Amino acid sequence: MAELHPLHPLRYTRSAGDLSTLTAPPYDVIDAAKRETLRAANPYNAVRLELPEVPYDQMSALIADWVTSGALSLTERPGVMAWQQTFVTREDGTSHTRHVILAAVVYFFVVLPYTKLRDKYFPEPADEKPADVALLEEIRDLLAKR
Repeated sequence: MAELHPLHPLRYTRSAGDLSTLTAPPYDVIDAAKRETLRAANPYNAVRLELPEVPYDQMSALIADWVTSGALSLTERPGVMAWQQTFVTREDGTSHTRHVILAAVVYFFVVLPYTKLRDKYFPEPADEKPADVALLEEIRDLLAKR
């Protein structure tokens, strides 16, 4: 069972530039040429987050830089946001529409025998928590700060 909760997402500000220069299609339909076109369009284009040039462990610093520069800011009120993206695939030119809901999700689950299979084929290092437990703890801590 999952619960959706409002959150304070980061959003582009007007100072970041025109929205048409900030958005990017889904990462899996962006080839190298399109990536460079998007990067050249705006230094805050979302392609820099979707297909970053820096390692993922440095992404928080990049986002912090964008906040400091004023390109991103937290929303004033918490909310649940919905939007859609329409894109065309490179392979066959088929048009697709992706519907997105952005919210904090808290989920509860029953541990079933699949965990034995998961542990057998995808063992976690002994000194680390399982990824699903770590994710639940992060979500719990974020909601506790509200």
